[in-house]
Amino acid sequence: PKRAVWVIALPMMAGFFVHALYAIVDAAFIGKLGPEALAASTFIIAFFFAAIAFQNGLTTGITATVAQAVGRQDYEDVDHVASNGLTIALISGISFAIFGLIFGQEIISLLGAEGETAVLAWAYLIPICFSMPLFFISTAFRAVLTGEGDAKTPMIILTISTLSNAALDPIFIFALDMGIQGAAYATFFASIISLIAFVYVSLIR
Repeated sequence: PKRAVWVIALPMMAGFFVHALYAIVDAAFIGKLGPEALAASTFIIAFFFAAIAFQNGLTTGITATVAQAVGRQDYEDVDHVASNGLTIALISGISFAIFGLIFGQEIISLLGAEGETAVLAWAYLIPICFSMPLFFISTAFRAVLTGEGDAKTPMIILTISTLSNAALDPIFIFALDMGIQGAAYATFFASIISLIAFVYVSLIR
């Protein structure tokens, strides 16, 4: 049992660390745009990590419930939990997206952003909001796989997604001259890559 805990825990820890690198990688490239752009991104990181915190709660619930069903060898219940988890994830992701698009400007203002910084923060937030459903659905797939005892595959997929984000950042930010919004679009497309990989592994492989 002790070995099994570490076999599951270490890939999960690495996966969460890699997930957090999304924001760090974006900040590294955005910093090259100047202090105003970097300041703008910090206002959105708070929203981003609030979503991650909510995702972690969802992940814990799905993983535990799936693991219990697998332990009972009740694979019909595994499918039931997985489908419910994906539904909740989709609804949660859409809710975060709508909330951000409706109240984002007010929240940015309440956090203290002004002038050009507020404009840049809003430009950065819009694509991030559209990424929310992708993030949440990927999280649900990751939780199901972990609950089934496969924590390694989600870690690999998250690593690939983060590397894709790092590769796309300079293309969107500098090559396509999209500025701070380019970093958010890089995250959006990296999220698509992650979701496609999870769908392939979970539903096809």
